[in-house]
Parts: sequence; structure tokens; C-alpha cells
Amino acid sequence: MVENNLASTDQSRIAEPIKELDMILTEIAAGLPLDIMPGPNDPANFSLPQKPLNRCLFPSSATYNTFRSCPNPHSFEIDGVKFLGTSGQNIDDLEKYSEGRDKLEFMERTLRWRHLAPTAPNTLGCYPFIDTDPFLIKSCPHVYFIGNQEKYDTKLIKGKH
Repeated sequence: MVENNLASTDQSRIAEPIKELDMILTEIAAGLPLDIMPGPNDPANFSLPQKPLNRCLFPSSATYNTFRSCPNPHSFEIDGVKFLGTSGQNIDDLEKYSEGRDKLEFMERTLRWRHLAPTAPNTLGCYPFIDTDPFLIKSCPHVYFIGNQEKYDTKLIKGKH
């Protein structure tokens, strides 16, 4: 009987941060469009591409039509501006096994190589694809973002086209 009480206490303690996040996201979704993408430590599949977080985790914010649970990586367009981003696993993994000045240099490399996850599946978990590669960058985005990094930084890159 005591074990069941501990288990429910542990479950409640674990669920509390998600409930708090849902309250914050509800406030945002009430006034703005909101896309949420899973990261390396979220309750989602480990391998890239990650499936969207289950909407049942966010019972309040998911009631708004402005709330979207999205996959990782995620691309979207707003007023003709193309966005492409990940939760950062691709850049963190590239940094582990390559030399470079900073994370922005690794981001630039992935754009120039036209591939979001060049270390997958060797050192970065990846679902096996046979006929297609979901990490190919078919058209250059206007904005390329990476989440879960230690600091915010930007760089403007201009290509031939």
C-alpha cells in the first residue's frame, strides 16, 4: 500500500513541470500562434525526426487553434518568409565530432552542405529511411534556427542565389 502512495507521489512530482508549462503556453496561445517542437529531453521519440509532442500533455493550451505541436526538425512559412529549425541535436552532435569556431559555423556548414543532420545515423540517432532523406535542405530558408543552445547568436549568410 505504501508503494502505491509513493508511486502516485512520484507521478505527481514528475507531471508538475508539464502542468506549469501548459499554463504558460495557454497564456501565449490565447493571443499568438504557437508552435512547440520536442527536444532531446522531452517525452518524445529519441531518433530524428522526432514526432510532435502528444497534445494530451497540454490539455489547456491544445484547446486553442493557435497551438500546434510540431515535429523536429520543423519548417514553416509566414508571409513568404521560410523558416527551418531543429531543437539543436544536429548541431550539438556535429560539434562533438568536428572542429569549428562556434555553433554558428556548424549551422552555416549544414546550410552549405544542404543537410540538417550530416552525422546521422553514425553518431546521431536517426530513423532509417530507404528511399528519401528527410534531412536534405531542398530550398534555402530565410531563417534557420537551432534551439536548446547556451546563448543566443546570429549571423547573416548570403549565397549565390
